[in-house]
Amino acid sequence: SWFKIVKPFTTLLFQFEAGIMRWLTWSLLPFRAFTEEACLSGECDGVGLLQTKGKEETAADCRGFEKCPEWPMPYHSGEYPKEYPWKSLTMKDFPPGFMLGVGTAAFQIEGAYNEGGRGASIWDTYVGANTVGMPGSVCSEAPCPLNSVMADKGATGNVANNHYHKYKEDVAMMKAIGLKYYRFSVAWPRIVPTGVVKDGINQEGIAFYHSLIDELIKSGITPIITIYHWDLPQGLLDMNFDSPNPPCDKRYKQGWYECVMSADNKPVPSGMNSMIVSEFLQYSEILLKEYGKKVKMWATFNEAWTFTHLASGYGKAPSMQPYMDVDVWPKVAGHNVILAHLKVVMKFREMQTNGHLTPGHRIFITNNQDWREPLTDKAEDIAAAHYLVEGGLGWYCDPIYGVNGVHDYPYSMKSTLPYMPKFSEEEKSLLKAYKPDAFGLNHYGTSFVAYDGGKYTITHGKLVQGKSSWLFRAAWGYRKLLNWVKNRYGADLEIWGTEAGWSDGIETALGGKNDFGRLTYYQEYLQEALNAIKEDGVKMKSFMAWSLMDNFEWEMGYSERFGCLWNEFLWETDPNAPSANSPIYNPYAGKISGKCGDECSRAKVSPGPSRAKGQTRHMRNSMLRLIEAWGVPEKLSGPNGPNEDFFQAATSVSICFGKGTYETEDGPVECSLESDVLSKIVVPA
Repeated sequence: SWFKIVKPFTTLLFQFEAGIMRWLTWSLLPFRAFTEEACLSGECDGVGLLQTKGKEETAADCRGFEKCPEWPMPYHSGEYPKEYPWKSLTMKDFPPGFMLGVGTAAFQIEGAYNEGGRGASIWDTYVGANTVGMPGSVCSEAPCPLNSVMADKGATGNVANNHYHKYKEDVAMMKAIGLKYYRFSVAWPRIVPTGVVKDGINQEGIAFYHSLIDELIKSGITPIITIYHWDLPQGLLDMNFDSPNPPCDKRYKQGWYECVMSADNKPVPSGMNSMIVSEFLQYSEILLKEYGKKVKMWATFNEAWTFTHLASGYGKAPSMQPYMDVDVWPKVAGHNVILAHLKVVMKFREMQTNGHLTPGHRIFITNNQDWREPLTDKAEDIAAAHYLVEGGLGWYCDPIYGVNGVHDYPYSMKSTLPYMPKFSEEEKSLLKAYKPDAFGLNHYGTSFVAYDGGKYTITHGKLVQGKSSWLFRAAWGYRKLLNWVKNRYGADLEIWGTEAGWSDGIETALGGKNDFGRLTYYQEYLQEALNAIKEDGVKMKSFMAWSLMDNFEWEMGYSERFGCLWNEFLWETDPNAPSANSPIYNPYAGKISGKCGDECSRAKVSPGPSRAKGQTRHMRNSMLRLIEAWGVPEKLSGPNGPNEDFFQAATSVSICFGKGTYETEDGPVECSLESDVLSKIVVPA
């Protein structure tokens, strides 16, 4: 069969203003416009916060470039594939050693937010969880405030997938589906509850991850650890709900925004000398010493662009004053993040030298970028697309990986933005000397870019859209991005695809089973990844699907599902989640503004603790596609052609993982940790 991209979607336009990427692909745009208008009326200025604004630049062709860039290849304008043939793709098609797996993140699946000695994180604060009495909490009385930028108000990570208690069942499930590689993150506040090592290390947290890793290894699954996936301990970021703390003030813990104020009233990131970098290094060293003998692949950070740029009011935590100016504070935070990454790589190399880690251990950082395709072949549109990719991916990767031996921010950013920090010559030298072993890349979708009248316009043409407002499918865009990375950072650099995925909002296991959009997504994206490897010479070494199962999708709560397994969350009222009486924190005003009301009283917003052990995970067709890819090809063939018998057998029954019974319209389905169908075709882990 053939899959065709035929469904048109309404064009979604965004106007870009002074700063790079100053656009919003999230559904929060109307609220942001309203609150910014309130700030401009004087409410925000009244608190005396730093709000650096730059001039609108309306340069001529190729803004940000000394020489106009060329059209990004492969695929010229109008030459994009219209369809992709369905054909079997298995590990035999990819180079030896290619890693195909899935990923998760601690805050999104673990739950047990106030158990096992865990401290409060900035995400607990952001969603309004009851953190009273937890280490590092900034809430002294329940109900705790929730952030007005939170889209799915009332949803929390308090319970999530209950993975903290169900990890053995989940690993058994991974074994049953034949998974070989599993990327997950460690929760910083579960290891160091306040974020400050001298305050104490949580041995219960240490033991939990030892048990998880041991269970994975026993099941033949290779663990890949992300050290930081957004859950900063709240104890490292002081916050006042009623009166913002002044920026760059050493009396307060400033998290990734740690800085000093220059004579011209601009923040200078504290960098290598900061408390945040020091604490992150100590936390990372704890993990490397504890788990380094068992785990050989390590990522320092996941998606720095997301947890810095989008954390100034665009949906991500902390979104708080005095750090709401998107032209300034993401750059301060990003600078500190890059240098924190550097310090950990330096420690990693030291541990390899002294024998605690082996030469075979690998360290990398995962950054993210959706492809930006020029709308036309006009020079200004081509430059605009390059400009946005450089301002997203190049922002972090140019300093870390270097371009032609230079480790610094892209010229396009330094020459056009109102504020950019600077690296010292010593820091540039260290970045050059301590490069990562691989290039971690998260990628989801594609859009078209035009530049007209000094503004950037984003459109999506007829690209198929997922549930997420920002997600548009174009596998050819993935191939283009892989080539962009290869051409910019070197053909010999290994690229590890660490996330790619598709969202839906399906609310039943039966509906989730037939997930044509996600099935198509992985078929096409795996095909273009293989094209990049075989036809373009891209040194791609892995593809990690996002995600193992539906989970807490950050500010969107549980309204968007990315799982290759559909999850039954067993909705109920969580006494530690926000209620109608919960205060709302308005980050634009920097103070409490009313109560949550009915938004926090809706049904099916968040799972609760009393039924959490009964959660079940259900097979989707997209997971069957991945099982085919990492399974034994000859066992997947039958008289009706390659894979057909397998898919017919697997889709004709309901495969449900967990303990207990799942009620459906057709009657009860008994869940287990194994599957008779899968056991016949999956390679034993």
